[in-house]
Amino acid sequence: VWRSSSVISNKYESDLVFSAASMMCGVSYNALESMMSCLSMPYISKTAFYKNVTLYLYPVILNKWSTVRSAIISSLEGEVDVSGDGHYDSPGWCAKYCTYSIMDINTGAILDFFICQKRMYQGDLETAACKEVLTNLITRGVKIRNFVSDENTKVAKMVRTNFSNLTHNYDVWHKARLIKKKLLTLAKKLPKINGYVSAIVNHFWYACKECKGDSKILIERFHSSLLHLVDEHSWTCDPFKPLKLRIQDEKNAKRKKKITLPSEKLYPYFETEQQCDHGKKAKHRSLKGWKWLKLESDEWMALFSYFTDTRFINSIKMCRNFFHTGNLEVYHNVRLKLLPKRISYSLKRMLMGSMLIAIEVNLNLDASQTRKQFWSYSKSLKKYVRKSRTIKKNYRYRVDILEEMIDFVRCNKPNSILLETLLNDDLYIKKRIPKNVTGLEIPEETINRSRF
Repeated sequence: VWRSSSVISNKYESDLVFSAASMMCGVSYNALESMMSCLSMPYISKTAFYKNVTLYLYPVILNKWSTVRSAIISSLEGEVDVSGDGHYDSPGWCAKYCTYSIMDINTGAILDFFICQKRMYQGDLETAACKEVLTNLITRGVKIRNFVSDENTKVAKMVRTNFSNLTHNYDVWHKARLIKKKLLTLAKKLPKINGYVSAIVNHFWYACKECKGDSKILIERFHSSLLHLVDEHSWTCDPFKPLKLRIQDEKNAKRKKKITLPSEKLYPYFETEQQCDHGKKAKHRSLKGWKWLKLESDEWMALFSYFTDTRFINSIKMCRNFFHTGNLEVYHNVRLKLLPKRISYSLKRMLMGSMLIAIEVNLNLDASQTRKQFWSYSKSLKKYVRKSRTIKKNYRYRVDILEEMIDFVRCNKPNSILLETLLNDDLYIKKRIPKNVTGLEIPEETINRSRF
């Protein structure tokens, strides 16, 4: 016990401040206790540590986040474009929580989040969390125009069913990564495709950016790569008519019920795009030494089959507005500072850690902050790329929370029911929290049995 510390409501202020500060900085009790033991300094027990955090710090964090969130939402004007993504608490298939966060694409502010725990909701955790957080935002008066997510078919179906007034978009970065993954898979059997992977992915980005929200232009511009790869840079409306009809006949031969469509209804078909965007000089300068594919070769037919697949075409249509969730991925990396995946937490601890990270992100949106340029090795590109990061962040909110906590301790008696009431009122806990994720009762006694 630190005798030099002031006493507040029969609590030593140093114990309260140490407990709160360590939690806000991502330092666990075990790490803090090890440091105190190394310095031969006495410290409070584990029970007292978590009691201080739960009874006195958590209500203050919740109040601070409610204030910051209300200020962000009230500053929104008209309809907004938001992006969302789920973040699991552990890698692999053993996750207990899924945190789905919503970010304003234009400002980078975290508007809200929701955490689903296993056995609290049926089915996919990410879909359930997405549904809850979108419902909460609409309840709080946010008018959403475009909603951007990764290519999760369950989330897409949920949005179509429950939020039909929203325009759902796929993240261009995630889709480009899936295209690259598929092309590399094809290249294992057809090695010549390796030389075209980067060019095709870049062309997909270019097609999404230049289509200006028109899905037909996006598809035609992307399908033009099939002609470009065989050194054809201008074409008619239907350059692949014989091939498309032949493939249709081959598929009908294997079907019980034949489907016959005219060539104009089969992909690819060009109504507006009938030549490459590059000029002749650019073609000969940038493609010097380029090895063209042969029409209807094995490599070209593999690309043709993939690019004209109905599911693939329907998915790239949802990239027409050219949104990507890069800032949201950065936010997920910041979350690991307080909520590392190698440690298991309670639902309340997950909620408080998520609120602290959201507060930190929203209070550091100032574009005038000092940023440092540096080189970083990209595993996907296999080369060094130029990146930037903020040198000095504003951590004043931590001091404010500590001061508010001391005032809260002076004015309130410890009440374990207060936090549950506040979380229920703030729409973060809508169902009863299960005792464990297994659904089984924990044995009260351990029976020791002999091997003999």
